[in-house]
Amino acid sequence: MRKKDLPDAFLRRCLFHYVKFPERQQLIDIVKTRFSVSPLELVDAIIDRFLELREEMRRDKGEAGKKVSTSELMDWVRILNHQDDEILSKLKTELLYPGVLLKSWDDYRRYGEQMRSQPEV
Repeated sequence: MRKKDLPDAFLRRCLFHYVKFPERQQLIDIVKTRFSVSPLELVDAIIDRFLELREEMRRDKGEAGKKVSTSELMDWVRILNHQDDEILSKLKTELLYPGVLLKSWDDYRRYGEQMRSQPEV
């Protein structure tokens, strides 16, 4: 895939605003505000798995690389919120519904398949 920089004339008319990625507790608050996920242990497990994936992506791609974002987290919680009671134990051993979180084929192959094949601890 070829990427092109935006033209200077366009960039001169743009404002850049950096939005810091939310901390763990902020993510929990966001999820609890938007969804009625219970128990709290499930919210913790979802956020832990999400942050684990994000950290692995940061290590592989660096700070500037595209990592999973809050938007993907919201989509993922929406799907996970409708699953059975065994979801908590499944989250500990696999990345459930990786296609909701991972938006490129390379990311899916690297993180989705890798986290599905990890042995139980």
